[in-house]
Amino acid sequence: MHSSTAALVLAFSALTMALPSPTQLAPRCGTTLYPSLITYVDSSVPDTSVGDVSFISASSAPSGPFRIAEVRFDVPAGAVGSCQLNYQFASNAAITATGPNAQLQVYTAAGTVQGTDTFHNHPAIGNQYGVINALQGGAATVNSQGCASSLSYFVQTFEQWEENSGSAPSKTIEFDQIDGTTGLFLTYGC
Repeated sequence: MHSSTAALVLAFSALTMALPSPTQLAPRCGTTLYPSLITYVDSSVPDTSVGDVSFISASSAPSGPFRIAEVRFDVPAGAVGSCQLNYQFASNAAITATGPNAQLQVYTAAGTVQGTDTFHNHPAIGNQYGVINALQGGAATVNSQGCASSLSYFVQTFEQWEENSGSAPSKTIEFDQIDGTTGLFLTYGC
């Protein structure tokens, strides 16, 4: 009886050691880049630039001011193939989220975002690119596109596009960009 129990324990131990760890299940491919610039434009101070900041901040309010984050990645020469925008949040990430959900929309920028951008003077918002779910422990790929020397994105709350209806609730989502644990990153060479 003891030998069959011991064999079962040994078999279970071998199986457990053979199972991949979470990092083995989702390894990062290729080369990882972190934002070269993070800034935001704010409709309440439409002619003010805030320069480079270390956090993503987006907010909206019905018929009130809103803030749109701008993120730029400077991609090294020689990066070929697809550049993939990703996000991850540590299980203990400090995320400020008010409103009905913690979702952010990502749009491409029709130009390169700069630290001198203002609400009245920034590149045009391009195409919808994907969604970020700003939740502790979350991670996913937003989307991918061909690599270019500079890739710029706008990050905003869903409600910013619903403001004209007057029915959208106020919403704020903010988190620190902590390279390697929380925020946005780009991969290429996969």
